[in-house]
Amino acid sequence: MENREAGVVLTGTGSKPLQDLYNSTFWADWAQAFDFVPNQNYTSDQMKIITNPEMVPVVIPPRRDLDTYETPLENITDTTTATAFVSPDYAYTFVSDAISSAKYSILVYMYDTAGQMCDLLQTLPKTVVNNSKILVSPTIDSHEGYIDAQYCYSQLAHYGYTIRYAPSAFRFAHQKFWIIDYGYSQANMFVTSGNWDDEDLPDGSSDFPPYPNSGWRNTNRDFNFQTNNTDVMNVFYETLTQDFQDGEPWHIKS
Repeated sequence: MENREAGVVLTGTGSKPLQDLYNSTFWADWAQAFDFVPNQNYTSDQMKIITNPEMVPVVIPPRRDLDTYETPLENITDTTTATAFVSPDYAYTFVSDAISSAKYSILVYMYDTAGQMCDLLQTLPKTVVNNSKILVSPTIDSHEGYIDAQYCYSQLAHYGYTIRYAPSAFRFAHQKFWIIDYGYSQANMFVTSGNWDDEDLPDGSSDFPPYPNSGWRNTNRDFNFQTNNTDVMNVFYETLTQDFQDGEPWHIKS
């Protein structure tokens, strides 16, 4: 059993400003990080392995055919508009403004949705809702997260959204992306490392002191990407469409 994931690879000088943001964020976080302290004792044999400086060969597992849609690797070279942003920071404002601007549809392929993002989807006009699709993971590794997600999906279904589970061949449908107004001139797409929940996209203050400082908030660091490039959107749209077709209708699993 494998997971469905989603991402983009940025190369070339044109993407350097985006790479610079991700890189500077990493080093800024590193400067505020604290040392990892092992919480267990290691035997002498284990320490030999841990401290051995020799390279360890990487063994790639053999390919497995899951009988699901296989997204082609697309090398896209184009001049386009793209945005790199990180969570938490101002991510909720940027994402919520984009979603609220939807005029025709929103196509969502998400591992986990809950909290204020669920509330936001229920503010969109029914003309948008009727053309939208939401594809979600059939399993979630946290019981609490599963309960919160199911509560959200029941609300969204009642509001009129069409929701389906991703193909059961995936242990987790762990991708996080969505496309707004696909097929129209204002279409744009987001790919993120975080879910649609209050930890990944927190509202309110943009001040996030590092742990364990006063005012620390339980939020996640995520790296995110947005583009209006049609060729890029087409790759993700086809994946969502095929998995939506091969999945099953949403229902509360026992």
